Amino acid sequence: MKYIFFCAIAILGMITGCKPLRNMAGDHYTVDSLSPKDYRALNGVYNNEADTTFGYHYSFNDNHDLELLDHFFRHIPLKARWYNDSIIPQSEKRVILEALNPKKILVSLYQQDRFIYAKAIKGRYKKGYFYVRGKNIIYPLPILFGYHFQKARIGKTGTDLLIDYRRKFWVFAVVAGGAAKDKTSSLFSS
Repeated sequence: MKYIFFCAIAILGMITGCKPLRNMAGDHYTVDSLSPKDYRALNGVYNNEADTTFGYHYSFNDNHDLELLDHFFRHIPLKARWYNDSIIPQSEKRVILEALNPKKILVSLYQQDRFIYAKAIKGRYKKGYFYVRGKNIIYPLPILFGYHFQKARIGKTGTDLLIDYRRKFWVFAVVAGGAAKDKTSSLFSS
């Protein structure tokens, strides 16, 4: 019986999971082709807030879901948002991308010159983009049921960073619930 339940959960996850990231940027931008040979092409300092965003973003938490760091990580520590009991202004946040090798990029957050947070992301180069490893979670508990699927890919257009991002999130608990659905292409200036 348990086996059938977990198989049903897995099939539900596969059916409702994220779709591929094809044709996200559309005709808006010409993306420079990236390959493992020139993996350092993504290195640079970028704003944490998007300059331009295309697509849709439905979320119960619209305050910061379109920041650069939110495209890479499911959970960001509070120290990346707060310092000395006040919110860090977006104008002071900078994200530094540093390719460690063709399959790993170090993402660091700075408030002006002060280091705040760093974490490596894993992925691979495919079709001219760096595809960040997808994040999938299914919550199969009787009092907490839901799923969270997230995909992102990084491209370069001139000196700017182009992030194509998809997310599907739905959770139900005994007393509350929430949902989010994103399909965006965002441009982050250097």
